Amino acid sequence: MAERETKRELLGPVTLSVLDRLLDDDPKSKTEGPLTHSKSLAQLKVAKAIPNQKFGLSQFQIGQPEWEKYLKGEESDPKKAMKAAWDAVQAEAKKSA
Repeated sequence: MAERETKRELLGPVTLSVLDRLLDDDPKSKTEGPLTHSKSLAQLKVAKAIPNQKFGLSQFQIGQPEWEKYLKGEESDPKKAMKAAWDAVQAEAKKSA
């Protein structure tokens, strides 16, 4: 058993997500103590999927014309562009309700 665990530890930890690397408890530290392979697998076993929403990825596409206005410089205020994108998704949701 110890030999098997040693081989697993050589594989390194399983990466949970990029978000875990962005959210850091100690921002002054450049590195975090690495998880062991077994600890990272244990965390993955209790992880849950994000529930599907009514529109899923299509909400990104529904709002795209609105948020692209900001990226193209047609709208200078990012909050207005995102509000317009939000409103477009909500309008689509009401149509299909």
